[in-house]
Amino acid sequence: MLSKRVMRLGKKAISPILATLLIIIIVVAAAVLVYAFSMGYLGSLTGQAGRMPVIENVQFAGNQIKIVVRNKGASDMVIDAVYINGEAYEVTQPVKAGESEVITLDFVWETSKSYKIKVVETGGLFYEGEYTAPSVKPAWALRFDGIDDYVEIPEVLPDEGTIEFWFKPSWNGDDGAGHTLFDASYGSQYFFIDKDSGNNLRWCFEDSSDRDMQLLVDGTFFEQDQWYHIVVTWKYNSNGPHEIYVNGEKAGSRTYTVGNKPTLYPNPRIGFRTIDYAASSGGADGVIDEFRIYNKVLSQEEIERNMQGNVLTENLVVWLTFDEGQGGTVADQSQNGNDGTLMPSYPDNCPTWVKGYTP
Repeated sequence: MLSKRVMRLGKKAISPILATLLIIIIVVAAAVLVYAFSMGYLGSLTGQAGRMPVIENVQFAGNQIKIVVRNKGASDMVIDAVYINGEAYEVTQPVKAGESEVITLDFVWETSKSYKIKVVETGGLFYEGEYTAPSVKPAWALRFDGIDDYVEIPEVLPDEGTIEFWFKPSWNGDDGAGHTLFDASYGSQYFFIDKDSGNNLRWCFEDSSDRDMQLLVDGTFFEQDQWYHIVVTWKYNSNGPHEIYVNGEKAGSRTYTVGNKPTLYPNPRIGFRTIDYAASSGGADGVIDEFRIYNKVLSQEEIERNMQGNVLTENLVVWLTFDEGQGGTVADQSQNGNDGTLMPSYPDNCPTWVKGYTP
């Protein structure tokens, strides 16, 4: 009887010890898993130490995500898949041992949002981490050299409308040189915005019967490396008024009767002239950002609203934000598919990406 009592006492004494050991094992295992996740690496390294993918950096730019992947192993590897919040993207990116490569994916990201990003190499090893997009999307723009750089767009100019954009010249308004900012001239009919050699900001267009609407204002207000919000409006088959706005203020207005819209250049140009006719031979020679065309004449209130960054999205025909930050194409944010192309030859001879205007 005594031995049985002792055995029962022994069982009661061992149970708390086993429970404590189990708790310790669970806590340690959980801590290891949490540490592994916080380090971003959840792949199996021990068996395949020759290849070791690591995400060094993630950049959110334009409508893209750039992932810098380093191979910390001793053998070359190939990244064949990237996952963003579980969505798979097939890639083929070799990464040599000890080196880094950039994987660029087209991705419309949201500001301040966190994304789980995983890169996987062909052997199954992977690295995963969580990365937060910046609170503000980087603002990009295009720098035009004034020699032959331009962006071409489809000819979608309406019978009445508004063109607006931000412009930062690399020159002063009294430089005595001509600088074309936009041109759709074709044949014997012109349609352009420029600063001419007489230092006038010119807004000029013709109708199909060669009736000339010319509106000139003093252009000496331009100062080198300062941003200006430029707007012009027009109405074919009317007497206007046809107007120029600078920084939200009406700089000039003309009441002048014009007839039908003529045939214009198939691919109008931002930053350079289309043909050797009326527009200045010199290009923009400056930075252009946030180029828009509307199929209505904007009011001064609407122009001021746009200038402050509260963009009116109704009646948009073309909206080029230039926020891609790279590449040879700029996407039309109006959803009309009127994308722009960097010309005359990407990437060696065309506008260059620079910091843009931020309201």
